[in-house]
Amino acid sequence: KALGGEQVYISAERWFWAPTRTITEIPCQADGAINEMPYFTFLYGDLHAHMISMPLMLFAIVFVFAEIMHAKRDKRAWWMQFGAIFLGALVVGLFTATNTWEVPTFTIFSVLGLGYAWWLRWEKISRWSLWSMIVRIGGFIILMTIVALPFSWWFASGLTEFKIWDGRKTPLWAYLSIHGLFIFLIISLLMWETGRWLRSVRVRTFRGKINLLITMLLFLALVFFGTLAVAFMGYIVAVVVIPLVVWIGVLFFRPNQTRAMQFILVLAGLGLAITLGTEVITLRLDNGRQNSIFKFYIQVWLIFSVVGGVAFSWITSNAKRWKTRLALPWYTLIGMMMFIGLMYPITATGAKAAFRFSQDVPLTLDGNAYLNYVRHYEEGLTDFVELRYDYDAINWLQRHVQGSPVIMEAQSYGSLYKWGGRISINTGLPSVAGWDYHQTQQRSLEWMPRVVRQRAANVNAFYSTSDINIASDILRFYNVSYVVVTDYEIKRYATTGGLIKFGAMVERGLLNIAYQNELVTIYEVNQRALYDLFIENMRLKTEFAAMP
Repeated sequence: KALGGEQVYISAERWFWAPTRTITEIPCQADGAINEMPYFTFLYGDLHAHMISMPLMLFAIVFVFAEIMHAKRDKRAWWMQFGAIFLGALVVGLFTATNTWEVPTFTIFSVLGLGYAWWLRWEKISRWSLWSMIVRIGGFIILMTIVALPFSWWFASGLTEFKIWDGRKTPLWAYLSIHGLFIFLIISLLMWETGRWLRSVRVRTFRGKINLLITMLLFLALVFFGTLAVAFMGYIVAVVVIPLVVWIGVLFFRPNQTRAMQFILVLAGLGLAITLGTEVITLRLDNGRQNSIFKFYIQVWLIFSVVGGVAFSWITSNAKRWKTRLALPWYTLIGMMMFIGLMYPITATGAKAAFRFSQDVPLTLDGNAYLNYVRHYEEGLTDFVELRYDYDAINWLQRHVQGSPVIMEAQSYGSLYKWGGRISINTGLPSVAGWDYHQTQQRSLEWMPRVVRQRAANVNAFYSTSDINIASDILRFYNVSYVVVTDYEIKRYATTGGLIKFGAMVERGLLNIAYQNELVTIYEVNQRALYDLFIENMRLKTEFAAMP
């Protein structure tokens, strides 16, 4: 009515993009926080470190669970026990190279889990029990370190220093919007388990234990006022996290508590603790809290998914004993929350499918089929680029090129989200310079971003120069095996005069035509000819310098 009957326009990407920016889109928040969920990662087709590590995270959780469940009644042979520890150490160690953000979380989780499994087995401290702990836990840490050495030995990063986050904190409504369904399931599980415990407790057991009751009341008061104090410091999510973690701790130590329940309780507490931790600390060189929230929240999503699935299964399998006045409200609430949660994959999937280069592309499993239907233009090009010729070139490279030879292709001008780097992206072949932002961000030591930008400058220099010697030196220096000249390079460097050198380089045997269609030529570099040219130029320079 306020719009006079006009349709409200909402861009397609808002349906799948906006829910992953719940925190950062809050007015005046500006901390860059990304709250992506696993569904978005697969919907977006984002083959990122956090996607690759998802099955590893689930394996690490199962590994710890298996070790706890085997404790005290372990009938496995010694080599099977060692094999289990080795596999667990291998997976947790692989996080170093796969997605380093998982290392602290799952190292702590694994060590605590193995420590608890050790205690369940021995239940006493003795010389032999301590020796067993050193062998199992110490061996796990040593193996975890060894399997990561091939990567960590050569790896350096400036993203290693944490700092206290002094920016604005996550509002409670945003926190519940992101984690609300799982928190509801966790609270339901805690209430159900507490009810089971209380049913087994008789009031007469508290007779003559006034000191115990007073201690319990003082403890509850301490938790209450401590939570308020933390909340008044600005960490408002503490009003959810701290009481739940304390509640979890109490139920963990409940007499005769099952191992499965203890495991799920600790897993829930770990996820809650991580969400509070991201309010307190962040990486010093992070973009606000962008990656701190992003990477740790992905962990929380997977952890909460395991906890929530188990909680839902346990609760619903026992719900038939509930009275209607209790079951109906619970099922109504969980049903509404699940419906709201399921709206995202429904709306986001359709929106992502509509958010495309061309609506003429038929249904297909070929992710590059759209190239045959679109023309592309961006700043810095002299005209539209015909992408269908790139499609044929990409397919040829995928079929015929073996190994990981370095390719030379154009860089985009200005904005990062353009068509430059598309050959490397679609074939997996390494290029001289990758996507600028990720390359500079991941090479965070002070001088390394300059090296990345120098590479990009040399790529531009290679295509722009008409000097064969300069172009050959660049190819030799970066050990380039293939040079790509598509319609994109032609339109990108048409005014520089640098494209005329390729014919001359072919005539001199420096380049050979490996593939060609109407608008694309892929040259194979003759490394021997480049080396001979370099030696000849060095000889001429030496002779010139020796002239009187």
